[in-house]
Amino acid sequence: MLRFIVIKLVEFYQFFFSSPGGFLSLAGGQGCPQNPSCSEYTIEKIKKEGVLRGLLFGGKRILKCNPW
Repeated sequence: MLRFIVIKLVEFYQFFFSSPGGFLSLAGGQGCPQNPSCSEYTIEKIKKEGVLRGLLFGGKRILKCNPW
């Protein structure tokens, strides 16, 4: 159940914030240079490794990308 909720939260972020055509797009139409994107990678890791490890792997990848 927790896995489902966390994945839905990441998908919510993808739809509203990260997609170039999203309602609240903060990317300015640029999109993510990595393939798969950090959010998609996080979802994959959550499905394979579980919530905690998936979020840790996703967070590590986001920090490597240095979005700030």
